[in-house]
Amino acid sequence: GKDVTSFPHPALSGPHQYVNAATAVIAARRLTALQPGPDAIAKGLATASWAARMQNLTATELGARLPGGWSLSLDGGHNVAAAEALVAIAHDREDTPLYLIFGALASRDPTEFLKPLAPYVTGLQAVAIPGEETSLSADDCCAAARAVGIQADIAGSITGALDAIAQSTAASVGPAGRVLICGSLYLAGAVLAD
Repeated sequence: GKDVTSFPHPALSGPHQYVNAATAVIAARRLTALQPGPDAIAKGLATASWAARMQNLTATELGARLPGGWSLSLDGGHNVAAAEALVAIAHDREDTPLYLIFGALASRDPTEFLKPLAPYVTGLQAVAIPGEETSLSADDCCAAARAVGIQADIAGSITGALDAIAQSTAASVGPAGRVLICGSLYLAGAVLAD
């Protein structure tokens, strides 16, 4: 018979993390010098964390700006592959409204990132990346979102964007929503630095 071992689900969010976890397990089992046992591998999968990769910020001061029951996440992905990973997560929770706070570097094409996400996004607040000279303007980010069919507005800051989302949904009787700050590692860095 084949050597079959069961491991816990990966702690990192998203269907793509199962592929990543399986790859990590195979790599770990080939590390003959270290020889990590099944318990060590299981602990690694269950406790892995990665800043700015679907990082949950609901319990932070930023998250507290949203209505009760809402969630706030942060992801620094900035290319098409990252957008597709976010699409897989959004697809799993299609019944929950999704709002983006989006900023990007001027060296990136924001429409490439936003187009795959467009069918899942309820609304978007466009921001310039704080303190980053090479940021796209909030105007350009907003225009890119509208170009791919996303309802978008401009915000002067991350907190302003969160407040705008909270205010726009205050009268909503629909399900509690979720907010994802995304589009750039530089934007993620600025959020985590505050």
